[in-house]
Amino acid sequence: MERFKKMKKIVIQGAGFVGSAFALACAGAKNKNQYIFEVSIVEQEHQSELIRKINKGIFPFKTNDIKLPKLIKYHISRNLSCSHEVNEYERADVIVSCISFNCEVSKKSFKKNSERYLDSIKIIAEKMSPNTLLIIQSTLPPGFTNLYIKPLLEKEFKKRKISSNKLLLAHSFERVMPGKNYYDSIVNNWRVCAGINKKSLKKFENFFMKFVNVKKFPLKTFTDTIYSEVAKILENSYRAVNISFIDEWSRYAEMINVNLFEIIDSIKLRLTHNNMMYPGFGVGGHCLTKDPNFVATSSKYIFNNDKLSFPHTKSAIKINRNMPLATFEKINSHFLKRLKDKKILILGVSYKDGVADTRNSPTSILYDKLKKKGAIVDLHDPLVKYWSEKKIKIKNKIPNLKNYNVIILTTNHDEYNKINFQKRIKSKKNILILDTANIIKKKFGSNFKIKLISIGK
Repeated sequence: MERFKKMKKIVIQGAGFVGSAFALACAGAKNKNQYIFEVSIVEQEHQSELIRKINKGIFPFKTNDIKLPKLIKYHISRNLSCSHEVNEYERADVIVSCISFNCEVSKKSFKKNSERYLDSIKIIAEKMSPNTLLIIQSTLPPGFTNLYIKPLLEKEFKKRKISSNKLLLAHSFERVMPGKNYYDSIVNNWRVCAGINKKSLKKFENFFMKFVNVKKFPLKTFTDTIYSEVAKILENSYRAVNISFIDEWSRYAEMINVNLFEIIDSIKLRLTHNNMMYPGFGVGGHCLTKDPNFVATSSKYIFNNDKLSFPHTKSAIKINRNMPLATFEKINSHFLKRLKDKKILILGVSYKDGVADTRNSPTSILYDKLKKKGAIVDLHDPLVKYWSEKKIKIKNKIPNLKNYNVIILTTNHDEYNKINFQKRIKSKKNILILDTANIIKKKFGSNFKIKLISIGK
């Protein structure tokens, strides 16, 4: 196409929560008010609906970020497209793989998921040109890029009679936080990168500086990809342990009737402790639920060492997985373990506020427990129309709150902060509200007159 003649070709593998937003960040890169990249997203053929949405200028995921819908509508007619055409890789100056790697800590799971993941990389390897930079944005078990991806690429280059000296490869784990600041979390954030050689690293830096605010957020670079891989796993394992640590303190705070949110706020005034986590409903999403497992996976199945046990990490994963059960026990106890036919409304299906991402949502655990006990459960979420994991249609309009015995707030969506519960419920004094997201007291304070149970206070 004529308008792309002087543009560099960037190809993104995968149009998921990372790839779709990252493509828009790349498309927005400018030099002297001229867009400098033609961006093509390559998705698998079975994702035809996702491809159709993008090419119609519709951001494929519901989000509270007002920038993304505007940006995709603007760029799709200028320098952005989406298809399942793998031949796009042949023309690329830079390829960015944004596909996910999932596995449990078992040899069978690691083998199965490694093969699946490497099949996707092989598609690129068969097409990419010499001196094209391939950036792996996936979160991987440390050692995977060096010991699996790099040999695969070299093998395919050898088949095609291309010198391995012309292989450019880097790893830089994704930096994206779906929600209100979805787009900004990509372009205004710290990035860690490692390349297999100086040329790979240099090309990565030249590419990223075109759309990431490296002046305010300088790139941290390494010359060995395992450093970048370890950085992501350690970072998310640290967060997971922090969350699990606060969970046990939440139970203590509830027992002695103190507000742990206010106590943590006082501790956060000390800058060395301002990353302390707040109490919450549970851990969900694609990262914290799986990434901490990757250190054991790496140790056992990449470096063949099963002597390290990672007790803190293992314990954190287990505690975080069971966090929603604390909410269930509060409801079960309140009704003296008689939940059959109790009408319950859960406000929040997505794992995080501001985005329609239901992957590993902790609401799933609570929903299953309540249903098992015979409760009648309705689900609402302003962004989720269909819960694909459960195959359930979700209410997008808040129903009459007076019709329920229990209302549970699980996700801190903006919409829930705007509800005047006292006005909508009025004189119905037998309704219980269980607030896991610190929404009610933050807004109404001590004037809230409806029966309320909270997490962490």
